[in-house]
Amino acid sequence: MYKWNEEKNSILKSQRGFSFNDVLKYIQEHGVIDNYKHPNVAKYPRQYIYVIELGGYIHYVPYVLDGDDIFLKNIIPSRKLHKKYKKDAL
Repeated sequence: MYKWNEEKNSILKSQRGFSFNDVLKYIQEHGVIDNYKHPNVAKYPRQYIYVIELGGYIHYVPYVLDGDDIFLKNIIPSRKLHKKYKKDAL
C-alpha cells in the first residue's frame, strides 16, 4: 500500500503542480521508467527511487519500504534524468 504525508502532498501540489495521487496514477497506467536504490546509501540507507514522467518531464520520487507499505517522500523534476531517459531531450 502506498502512503505519504498529506501536508507534503498539499505543498507539492501547490508548488510543483503534481501530487502523490498523480504519481500513483502514472505508475498504475504506465509502470515506472526506472527503480533503484538511492545512490547516497550512507545518508539514505532505506530509500529507493522511482523514475516517472509527469507533464512531459522526468521526475524522481524517493520512497521508503516499510513492511508491505511504500512511503512516498517527494516528487522532484530532474534535468539530468530527463536527458538520460527522454529521447527528444536537448
